[in-house]
Amino acid sequence: MTSKFNFHIDKIIAFDCGRTAKVVMIEGWYYYKQSKGDNITIQYNENDIFEINSFINRIDVREHIGEEDALKSGFSVCLLLPSNQGYISLVDKINKQFLMNIDIRTIEYSFENVFEFFVEDVYIDYAHSNRGKKRVAIEGWAFSKINNISSCKLIVRKEKMSQVINHGEAREDVHDVHCNYPDSLTSGFVGEVLIKRDKGTLSLIIQINGVDFPLVNYNVEELPKKNKVEQEHVTTRLKSYYYFVNKIMKKAWFIYSKKHKYRLSLSELIMYSHKAKAYFMNEMNKTIRHASSGFQKNDPYAVWIQNNSLSKKLTKLLIEEQRNFTYRPLISIVMPVYNVKVEWLEKAILSIENQIYDNWELCIADDCSTMNETIDYLKQYQESNKVKIHFRNINGNISEASNTAASLASGEFILLMDNDDELAPNALFEMVSLLQENRNIDIFYSDDDKIDENGVRYAPQFKPDWSPELLLTYMYISHLFCFRRELFNQIGGFRIGFEGTQDYDLALRITELTDRIVHIPKILYHWRAIEGSTALNANAKPEAFQRAERAIDQALQRRGVNGKAYWPDFAKKGALGMFALQFPDVGPNVTIIIPTKNQYKILKRCIDSLELTTYKDYEVLIIDNESDELETIEYLSTLSHRVLKISNENNKFSYARINNEAVKQVSTKYILFLNNDTEVINPDWLSRMMGYQLLHGVGAVGARLLYPDKRVQHAGVVIGYHDGLAGHAFKLTGDWDLGYLGYSRSARNYSAVTAACLLTSKEDFMSVGGFNEQEFAVAYNDVDYCLNLINEGKRIVYVPDALLYHHESLSRGNVDNPQEILNFKEKYKYYKDPYYNINLSLKNENFQFDTSSTLKYDNILPKVKLLMACFNLNFEGAPTMQFQLVKGLIERENVEIEIFCPQDGPLRNSYEQLGIKIHIFEHPIKHVYTIKEYETSMDKFSEWILENNYDVVYANTLQTFYVIEAARKAGIPSIWNIHESADLVSYFDFLPAQINEIASRTIAYPYRNVFVSNATADLFEKYNINDSFDIVHNGLMLEEIENYCHKVTKEEARKNLNISDDEVVFLIVGTVCERKGQIDFVKAANQVMNTNTIRTNTKFIIVGGRSSPYQEEVMKQINNGGFSDRIHMVMETSQVGKYYRAADIFVCCSYNESYPMVILEAMAYGLPIITTSVFGIKEQVSSDINAFVFKEGDINSLASRMEIMIKDPAIRRRMAYNSQLVLRGLESYDDMVLKYERIILDAGQVGI
Repeated sequence: MTSKFNFHIDKIIAFDCGRTAKVVMIEGWYYYKQSKGDNITIQYNENDIFEINSFINRIDVREHIGEEDALKSGFSVCLLLPSNQGYISLVDKINKQFLMNIDIRTIEYSFENVFEFFVEDVYIDYAHSNRGKKRVAIEGWAFSKINNISSCKLIVRKEKMSQVINHGEAREDVHDVHCNYPDSLTSGFVGEVLIKRDKGTLSLIIQINGVDFPLVNYNVEELPKKNKVEQEHVTTRLKSYYYFVNKIMKKAWFIYSKKHKYRLSLSELIMYSHKAKAYFMNEMNKTIRHASSGFQKNDPYAVWIQNNSLSKKLTKLLIEEQRNFTYRPLISIVMPVYNVKVEWLEKAILSIENQIYDNWELCIADDCSTMNETIDYLKQYQESNKVKIHFRNINGNISEASNTAASLASGEFILLMDNDDELAPNALFEMVSLLQENRNIDIFYSDDDKIDENGVRYAPQFKPDWSPELLLTYMYISHLFCFRRELFNQIGGFRIGFEGTQDYDLALRITELTDRIVHIPKILYHWRAIEGSTALNANAKPEAFQRAERAIDQALQRRGVNGKAYWPDFAKKGALGMFALQFPDVGPNVTIIIPTKNQYKILKRCIDSLELTTYKDYEVLIIDNESDELETIEYLSTLSHRVLKISNENNKFSYARINNEAVKQVSTKYILFLNNDTEVINPDWLSRMMGYQLLHGVGAVGARLLYPDKRVQHAGVVIGYHDGLAGHAFKLTGDWDLGYLGYSRSARNYSAVTAACLLTSKEDFMSVGGFNEQEFAVAYNDVDYCLNLINEGKRIVYVPDALLYHHESLSRGNVDNPQEILNFKEKYKYYKDPYYNINLSLKNENFQFDTSSTLKYDNILPKVKLLMACFNLNFEGAPTMQFQLVKGLIERENVEIEIFCPQDGPLRNSYEQLGIKIHIFEHPIKHVYTIKEYETSMDKFSEWILENNYDVVYANTLQTFYVIEAARKAGIPSIWNIHESADLVSYFDFLPAQINEIASRTIAYPYRNVFVSNATADLFEKYNINDSFDIVHNGLMLEEIENYCHKVTKEEARKNLNISDDEVVFLIVGTVCERKGQIDFVKAANQVMNTNTIRTNTKFIIVGGRSSPYQEEVMKQINNGGFSDRIHMVMETSQVGKYYRAADIFVCCSYNESYPMVILEAMAYGLPIITTSVFGIKEQVSSDINAFVFKEGDINSLASRMEIMIKDPAIRRRMAYNSQLVLRGLESYDDMVLKYERIILDAGQVGI
């Protein structure tokens, strides 16, 4: 739409806001040379509603008109109209020019965003509840693109409650990304609301000019919960103090003696009362302090450096090792030099001279430096037999100088190095060490970091293994970069005209000649960050961005790829050397396969959004998987797309099967699997995916998926998350967050992508057998398919600009079959994800650093001598687990073990039978009450550790804190194995006040703190100052149980215990104590027995009786309940196996358990389980799969679940079967031993 006044509308779109309002966006330009207007007035039904008085640059308009003042001619406006009917007019009132008039009803609708927002955190905080109401905290940022705003409010709404929250805080970080919208600068919000019930829907709404616009809805039950455990911990603790005070108050009134009782005097009563009150207040304050205390975290990378640095002793060992290399290639280090400060040049050359591997040469080309100090310093090396120097007569550029330096090289390999950077001492050693086993490697690259003028290292780049598609996004190889000189010569070296990006251009060309490329996941190169370097500021060499774009374009041309590189806006804004590829909207035909069952609204949203797709050559195939809702059936009948009815076999849903069957009916060359709960955002999503799919060697392509609140749902799949399974990278991060090293917004290789949106060729799909119906009918079939492609030499690509919403879990449930979990873990147990660096943590999806050592020099180090300390030698919990661990370590013969314990016990004989040396002597802190006494004792104990030449010290449970302290004093790395699920600070209340704090601070000293459950580690997280937490779940030694079950049948065990065949037996095992809650078991049993219909065929057995007041209370409940003939107490016994074997259901009533072995034992015996879900128990069982879960202390809930088990044998059989599957999917005993051994060996390398 144009006029003689040089006016043009580029885009006009509408957004439906219901019956009462409408949002219209208009973009275009206006130029009137004779008398350029200062503004444009926008009218609605002839009434002025907005003036455009600020115009934006339009280079294209300036070039089109040929006038310089036409540059400021562009405009973009978004308006909220009071009605969805009427007319919009654009008028230049100054020049009296009518520009445009349009009927609102004719404007096309769009899916574009009128609002930009991101909820950074939303949670229920139980620590700040008020009068029974829970506090919901929410914070983030939000702004509107609407220009005619008279009022703007941000509202949190739940049912009838609406709360306006604080909105308008400064957010420069948001403005940096959305710089074209001024409101983004003050878009921050933070607020809180009080809700009565933690159920229902919570909505975040932005209200513009009185019109509500819903942004996001939350299911309150699914919101993260903070301080719930601590609140319950505080409540329990205060209750115990209340009972204590109550007891004292009773004692204040009456004191009983054997012969008589007497009344206290008033003064004695007051004294007791004051003491009770003071004690209560002291403990209450201590509890509150403990609940909120935390330690200051250290920089994770500083900790990583400490754990991965080479000691003098280790360096000497590596020097000896390299002398024994049978293959010792000469490595030529190529260094162009120009006017560098001698300070940095000297450090660079010194780092080369300090190399452990000694067969190297340094090739320097000085590019006609004008600084005398640089030239004079270089001349010192002219006579060196390991340094070659060429002084160029004219100044060329970095490419010419590098080529000159490379021409001096005579080595088999060339290593590129800048004149102010540093090599790690083991840089050359690591490469040549790998060549000893594989001499065919052509290219090496390593991880790197930056180093400032003060020698401080930071910003590590932990890279993936060879990733061709990531290299098309940016020069991720960076430093260290080493390749065969033959390949360098073959491509003609560095190309002139690519200065500033010459390394990137070289990498793109040289990697086209070979795929024998090896990544070394160690920091072997330190990139100097000084003024003027790209390490400090990418803008230091701005012309490099255009040259990098050209290098990618030429690479695509060489490879015959129909694509074009461009520099995305987010990268421009941040001056980031990251690029993206555009591909045409035409290409091979692809069939989009969408399975569905009912869910009309969800499916329609998906189908409607596909109309945005700009790719021309696609068709849609909908799998109707037994839809039976009339609305869906009618909708499917109206579609022009093909609908294929595929039923379930044997009434069992199989995602793998229905898609496999659908693919057989497809004739196109390419297929795209798409969930029905997805929604297209970027119109060119399919064009981009097809472009990457057509690259040589690509097997499958995945998209970037967002939750409706714009948090990432999928940005690639990493193998190893979730205890050895698979998980989505960057899950729950903001869509604007680039992620670690920009990976969230980079096209790159992964081991897998989700089939919620997965593109592949039909030929590849059929060649590997499609989705695996037998092992992965519902879950993990997409990951398995991708890994099968990788096994065939194919690559998997994630494309971030293929952007869709994913309303996850709306299609089907999200509970995984334990058999499929087991299948995946067994099949891919030894798969190491090549695209996820070993220096990154698998504990979450955010690519955080793992601070443990990854030196891995086991093969050249002597056996580690390990001291293992425990608090007793009894056959119970932690000591027994330690003994089982020792047995496994001894069998592997990589560790020499000795034991220390301050008290003797029956386990001593077991250790000695293994040939383990035992040290038993008085507790080092016995009779210690002051800090001075403690320090003296620790000095003495540390001297003993040094005298015995231990390499590593291991301490078992919190009670052995002093062992960690002694190891620190001795300078020996330690490992602390923490089993207790208790607050660290309050745990040490039994210690003298002065020593209490020292004990809790001990957690900062170990090389690693190892927990037996994630829940326990989470409880301690606030003390994790060194990011030193590891989780190793207890593994069960199954051999003994399997042998017992082989020898003794269930019938024989029941007969031995006088249990009839028709009786249903509930079993609870564990030392009878308040923590394990056996009294709840008895109360529930009595409640069940009072149900006449099931009284006679039920029996309840408690194994683990030990004389105590609590046991007396349990026995009282048994005797008073009237069913003592059906509820039996068995004292502690080593013959617990027969009770497991005879039982039908296992019960756990514990209030505090980290990762109980009894749950594992019950699953090993194939028992269904009823249990509380405290701490690590929820990591052991699968709710409603092999266990019923109830809240601790809830007798009614426990009793109701017992009744279900009694009445429904089918449920018992199903859960019993699943129990063994769930167990096999957990950490095995061998896995546990291997993990501990790895931690011990790594600790030995830290301390050597």
